[in-house]
Parts: sequence; structure tokens; C-alpha cells
Amino acid sequence: MQTFDCDICRKRTPTQFKHDHHVRPQAAGGTDADLVRICAGCHNNLHRLETLLSGPKAGTARDVAAVFYANDTAAQQRVLAYAAEAAKWMHAKHAGHLGSDQDEIVDLMVEIPAVVKKVLAQMGADARDQRTGKRLGVAGAARQILINHVLQKFPALRPDIERALATNRASKTAGPSRDTMRSVRQRKPDVENSER
Repeated sequence: MQTFDCDICRKRTPTQFKHDHHVRPQAAGGTDADLVRICAGCHNNLHRLETLLSGPKAGTARDVAAVFYANDTAAQQRVLAYAAEAAKWMHAKHAGHLGSDQDEIVDLMVEIPAVVKKVLAQMGADARDQRTGKRLGVAGAARQILINHVLQKFPALRPDIERALATNRASKTAGPSRDTMRSVRQRKPDVENSER
């Protein structure tokens, strides 16, 4: 009988119970290059944990993994890592963040009560950007709070968020492109003419 070692529980399993799990789900653009070999039981556990991590009971995932793999903390860590990765990709897919715009920074306009703006202004005046030392301001404080909240709920997104922020900083350092400047110059006369 042919067997394989499951990538999660590490148990020798008959190949008829082998499942190929896409680390990046096919629905989110995963390919056969993303495959890991796991047993049917671990595959089922992984997707149950993925569902937990994607919902309001994300905090219970570690406890559930501890029940699935009671005496094997390494297996608990492996299954949680694979489940978090799948949840991250599926969240990105449903949020519309897959594709060429994955590393972009987008503007978000929200209406907030004036009292919240005052609190953000105070926070922004007190807090400084760790990299530049500049004051954060209202938008910077709001951005930092939002990013921290997302990272608490979806820690697997940290590399994607850091890459997007780095890409944004690099593009600001480089300055506007010639095409951007040309389009601004072309639009400026229209604005002037519309004011007359």
C-alpha cells in the first residue's frame, strides 16, 4: 500500500486519503504550485478553522485547533497557519483586493461626528510617524487606528499591508510622473474657464 506523510499531522496515511490543499485557494487565484499534501481529516479541520477565522468567532480558532490536535502543538500551529492563509486570500478576494491593485493605497472618505474628529486631531497632534518623526495629523491617526484594527482581526495581512505602505511611500518619494503632471496641466485651463 502506498502512503504519504500529512503536512499537518505528520502521520503516515494511505494515499487514497490524500488531499491536495491549495495554500492560496483556487477561487482566489491559487495554482497547483500552491499545493500541500494533507490527509482528509486535516483538510476538513483546516477549512473548519478557516471558516472560524473568517467570522466573528475568530478568537475560538486556537481552542478548536487544540481540541483537534490535543497532544501536538506543532500540528496546531501548522493547521492554524494554513487556515489563516486561506482566510486571508478569501477575504482579499471578497473585498475585491486581488489583482494588480493589491499593492495600491486607496482613498477612503468617511463621515464622522465632530467629536471623533477632535479626538483624532488630538491623537494626531500627540502621535508621530515612527519612520519620519512627523506628526500624524487627523488622517494619519485615523489611518493608524484602522490599520491596527484590521491587523488585530487579520494578522496574516501584515505583509500585504506593509508592502502596500512601502509602495505608497516609494511613489511619493519619486514624485508625480510626467503623465500625471501633463494631465494636471491639461485640466487646469478647464477649471479656469469654468470659473469665468
